[in-house]
Amino acid sequence: KDLQEIRALGKPPEGVKLTLEAVCIMFQVKPVRKADPANPGKKFDDYWEASQNGPLKDPKALLDDLFKFDKDNIAEKVITQIQPYIDSENFDPAAIKKSSVACEALCMWVRAMHKYHFVAKAVEPKRKMLADAEGSLEVTMTKLRGAQAELKAVEDKIAQLEADYNGAVAKQDHLTHEMEMCGVKLGNATKLIDGLGGEKDRWSETVEKLTAEYELLPGDSLVAAGMVSYAGPFTGEHRSDFELLWRETEVKESIVHKEGANLVNVLGQPVLIQQWAVYGLPNDNLSVENGIIIATARRWPLMIDPQRQANKFIKTYGKAASEGGMSTVKLSDSNLLQSVELGIQFGKWILLENIGEQLDPALEPVLQQQKIKDGP
Repeated sequence: KDLQEIRALGKPPEGVKLTLEAVCIMFQVKPVRKADPANPGKKFDDYWEASQNGPLKDPKALLDDLFKFDKDNIAEKVITQIQPYIDSENFDPAAIKKSSVACEALCMWVRAMHKYHFVAKAVEPKRKMLADAEGSLEVTMTKLRGAQAELKAVEDKIAQLEADYNGAVAKQDHLTHEMEMCGVKLGNATKLIDGLGGEKDRWSETVEKLTAEYELLPGDSLVAAGMVSYAGPFTGEHRSDFELLWRETEVKESIVHKEGANLVNVLGQPVLIQQWAVYGLPNDNLSVENGIIIATARRWPLMIDPQRQANKFIKTYGKAASEGGMSTVKLSDSNLLQSVELGIQFGKWILLENIGEQLDPALEPVLQQQKIKDGP
């Protein structure tokens, strides 16, 4: 697409023209000789028109030509012609990028082919030396294999002697191992006894910590319950104001709570929040609060979702988290009630999309969570 846009340019930038000149030279595309408007009576090489009828004529074919370019047989004439471009400060990928991202890649390709040419020339003699060395190595390896066969016969005899020796010391090794295992068990027992002493202190500290948190639970629960029940429709700024107001009220009423108690640090579970992020929930504080409200509210959540972030998250997370699966229906679907009934019967998550200001009255018992117990 970028190459097609370049081809459509009426007056290409100098960086684009310079790059296409270099590409034409690499592919040995002859320029078009045209009269020079600035110098009457003289002509100049127009590579732009040549590129229109050459490399840029078929952008897909150009990409294939770039990949299949015979980099091992670049003519010296081409290298000589392209050298001034390589030496030019204007023929720099960073500078070319300002004019065209596609031409930046073409510039990098030209420079890479130029560099490869000289590297290949330097490496070729070494390749020949390697081939000669490999030939000598094969002769040496043949001799080595003969010596290895003789060595194996000796090693087999030694192996038999070692087997006899190993049988003689097997009992000694077994007894030594048993002695070491007893030592390990004794050491582990000693460490366990010593460790239990320190574990008692840790358990005591944990009990004290949990006791302190339990004493703060009423105030923390009040803030969290208020947020879950009432803060859903409001912005993050308003939610923070609510939490601050509730904490100040608790101070006035002598209701203890943790410092800075809020919805996230009271009801948030770090592992679950991280799992939500994996399934597409943004990790900003407002989104995390929304996730907690959805997860803990007793009423079915209504999500106003212009950017469809919640929609995507619920679908992705529901497929993984719901044991019964996930169903997505619209209010206009003819099988709406059937889908809801099956969802209730088999424990599926139901995502009702594109609702308006009015809902089907048949859904009211479900939305109100009206339940009837039949039987003992």
